[in-house]
Amino acid sequence: MSVTFNSTVTLANASREDSGVAIRATEHILIDGKSKVQAATETGRRWRFNCITQDFSDITDLIALVGTAYTLSVEGTDYTNCYLIGEIRYRTVVPGTWTYSAEFVRDTSS
Repeated sequence: MSVTFNSTVTLANASREDSGVAIRATEHILIDGKSKVQAATETGRRWRFNCITQDFSDITDLIALVGTAYTLSVEGTDYTNCYLIGEIRYRTVVPGTWTYSAEFVRDTSS
């Protein structure tokens, strides 16, 4: 699967762990038992990828992009205003090979 972040960092050997479209809404149960629902007109996008690399700089280059919105490209589709969130979890599989996971969320507020 082809995944890049900020068009400068390629997620090596990426596979999508999960993805989703968050439909945000609140529900209030009224005193008479009726439901009052308020739903957002925008959806949120979220992706988590598991990757394998033989170059640890793949991980450090990704970490360097924390805190700023960039374009996430997944299989040729670009999603603007995406942030790296949560933890980047990595571990050594064998000396010189690491697995890591990274999660992204799209800011649709603007």
